[in-house]
Amino acid sequence: MFGDPQPITQKQRSIAYGTMWLGAIGSLLLLVSHLAGWHVGKSGPVMGIAAGGMLSVAWNYRMDDYFRSLCAKGQQFLTFFMGAYLLVLWADITLHDDGKADGVLTAWMADGYMAAISASVAFYAGYAYAYVRDRF
Repeated sequence: MFGDPQPITQKQRSIAYGTMWLGAIGSLLLLVSHLAGWHVGKSGPVMGIAAGGMLSVAWNYRMDDYFRSLCAKGQQFLTFFMGAYLLVLWADITLHDDGKADGVLTAWMADGYMAAISASVAFYAGYAYAYVRDRF
């Protein structure tokens, strides 16, 4: 079949892009709040905003190719981040005889909440990189 039977409207496209930028802001706010030591419960709505942008990627099948390419770059950054993250943890555990990750960097990385926030920031950084790269 040629063409999309339900093409996306300009309003839906604007909402999708807006959701991604709100998610990026939410992700950065989560990072700042965690580094500042604020209680996780205080950032619940911000966490939802950060997650919303990333979850919208799962339903981008009706979006245009440009939006999908931005999301693909974000996913590429996220995949690289996770690979590097696991490599550093593996190296630290392998280099210590006791089998525990006890380096300074891996102590920070062992915090699962920080890992999730960092992964979110990596995704949005890739998305923003692709957006800026195409604009300038």
